[in-house]
Amino acid sequence: MKKEKKIAFLLISFILIHLLLIVYSNRGKFTEKFDPVYWKDKYEHSQWTLPQSKRVLGDEGLYIYVGYLLSHGANPTLLNAEAPPLAKYLLGLTIRIFNNPYIFGFISSSFALLAFFIFCRILTRSLMISSMATTLFATDPLFSDQFSQAMLDSSYLLFLFLLFCVFVVLARTSQKKGPLYYAAVGGLLLGLLSEIKFPLLSPVLAFLFLFILWRKRNFKAILLFLIFSFAGYLIPYLTYFMQGHSFKGWIQSQKWTVNFWVVDYSVEKTFGSAITTILAGMQQNLVTRNWDKVMYWNWGWPFVLILGIIGLLKTIGKEHKEKIIWLIIFIFTSVSLVSVNILPFRTRYLLPIIPFLYLGLAMFIPRLKSPILIATFYIFILATGWFTSVKIIFPTPEADLKEIVYEWQNGFFQDIYERTTAGTKAKISRDKFHELGFRRYQEAQIDTVAIEQINQEFPRFKSPQSVNLEVTYVTRDLGFFQEHPRLTFIKEKGQWRFEWQWNLLAENLSENDHFETTVNYAKRGTIYDSGGKKVAYDFPSFLVLITPSEVDKDKEKEMLGFLEGIFKKRLSDFRIHLKYVGNNLPDEQVSIAVIPRMLNQTELNKIKNYPGIFLEDHPERFGKTKDAGTFRLSNGKVVECCYLLYSTTSYNGTSGPEKEFNDILKGINGGRLTIYDPQGKVVRNILEVAKKDGADVNLPYAIDLEILNKSNE
Repeated sequence: MKKEKKIAFLLISFILIHLLLIVYSNRGKFTEKFDPVYWKDKYEHSQWTLPQSKRVLGDEGLYIYVGYLLSHGANPTLLNAEAPPLAKYLLGLTIRIFNNPYIFGFISSSFALLAFFIFCRILTRSLMISSMATTLFATDPLFSDQFSQAMLDSSYLLFLFLLFCVFVVLARTSQKKGPLYYAAVGGLLLGLLSEIKFPLLSPVLAFLFLFILWRKRNFKAILLFLIFSFAGYLIPYLTYFMQGHSFKGWIQSQKWTVNFWVVDYSVEKTFGSAITTILAGMQQNLVTRNWDKVMYWNWGWPFVLILGIIGLLKTIGKEHKEKIIWLIIFIFTSVSLVSVNILPFRTRYLLPIIPFLYLGLAMFIPRLKSPILIATFYIFILATGWFTSVKIIFPTPEADLKEIVYEWQNGFFQDIYERTTAGTKAKISRDKFHELGFRRYQEAQIDTVAIEQINQEFPRFKSPQSVNLEVTYVTRDLGFFQEHPRLTFIKEKGQWRFEWQWNLLAENLSENDHFETTVNYAKRGTIYDSGGKKVAYDFPSFLVLITPSEVDKDKEKEMLGFLEGIFKKRLSDFRIHLKYVGNNLPDEQVSIAVIPRMLNQTELNKIKNYPGIFLEDHPERFGKTKDAGTFRLSNGKVVECCYLLYSTTSYNGTSGPEKEFNDILKGINGGRLTIYDPQGKVVRNILEVAKKDGADVNLPYAIDLEILNKSNE
């Protein structure tokens, strides 16, 4: 007995050390102040508000901001209603208390871990087995990652383990009134559990609980369980009802949620992806459908799955007097495992399954009988999980670099700012940082940015460390230029941050410098048929620009519909809207597209009458193929394709005579891209291009104009 207590003490001490490592590594994250202005801006410009927005806000960010709004009285049926609100309310409460969302992850995960230990202790009555299972679960990389994330999963686990505690006590009780108390508590926990994540497994849990009550022939307890389950399900909506909303409205919101997951949720299923994740560490991506490596995988997982199931099955054996309890655990684990293998799968969906597999493994290991074999095997499973967890707890800057590259490519300087060092933030505000960065893009007429990392390894514990990048900027009219910045990462309070200098955007650029672009438009050669008739040629048109702050909201829908027609529906109204509201400076003009045809005077007058629209003279191509050309780098990589900002410099024919005679037809715009200092002195000439008109082509055979234009329909 003393030996078991010593082992349990060592294991619990190991858990505490593990938690201290998590706190130390995330000390910067746990002390970061919540900024509602930033999160509001990111949410309102993300895909949750603007469909197909490139400023992606992940589930964690969504829960953080929605939780904050709910804690300030927002309607839970109108914000992220597909996910029940209880955990988001708790997250919002954490933000109000600590002014930090990530502490919620640590608190909920810690309580979930404690609840799992209590459940194992009540179930097995063995301090050592409970400590063994809890230590394996605590150091599992998937669960370890939850301590620093503001997600819903740990809250779900907390209520799940508490419910299973009630399962065990209820199954063992022989008192007449006991089932009534446990039915009420169990029902309340099930109702609350169902309001954390979509209650896919709640019917299974309800059936298992009712099965125990039915075996006791206690029908009052069954009724009480159902009543309290419904009460628990309603509790998170008390604020909703107190605000005057009706029960009918609540029912409609529940119907919408069910319809969302059952009918509208369009993500393709990934059959068997959960099994391959556990056994081989490979998972099918829900978007690309490619098979990706799972960062949480370790060599222990296959053993945990197989031996965990065997351990549960062995314990269900006839010799065990409480096999009904273990049978319930096995049924829940099996149903959960099957469900995640036939539905769209994410790795975190394994969280309700893994702890029960660790419990089964802890029950199996003592059957090895040999103390040396038991210790060796347990240490192997523990070590494989813990070493993988250490990689999660102390990451390299590689993941941060990927985020920075994405934000850099899309001009999300307000998000880049969040990843800069404290020294950078002390010198400049987020708004000013975004304004300067985005304005530099506009001045240089940057349409597309492609960034590639030069071969680089990322040491885990070295700070500072640098990475070399190759940045290709594609301008609207003057082609492209390349820069080769060196990004330096520094660890601040456990978080990777990088030092920002404006010469990272372009060599010799400083904070007070600016770009100037001058363009002398060239023309692409004209194609004539054998009769001397023009079949493809440049003509004078207009570039449409919109100033977001000047748009008349009352006429906006009409304006977007008119523009969609002008652009021949090749640019839909919501895409036009996304272009000028997605990422911009409210008082700066945003380039939308070049009008692909000649406008009559009525159309011209109408478009000019919409507030916020400005027309700039710009050439366009008549008779071009459906794709508006492709811009390729010297290595053949497509940087920009099929957009409606025609330029002879970037346009390459994609079919027919436009493609066949592309080298002859192609023109090159002339102009300069220059960096100037505040006094107007030239700092650097980045691009200086001589104008070159393309040559005309006379086709040696007749081409019917109607046939040529079919490709443009």
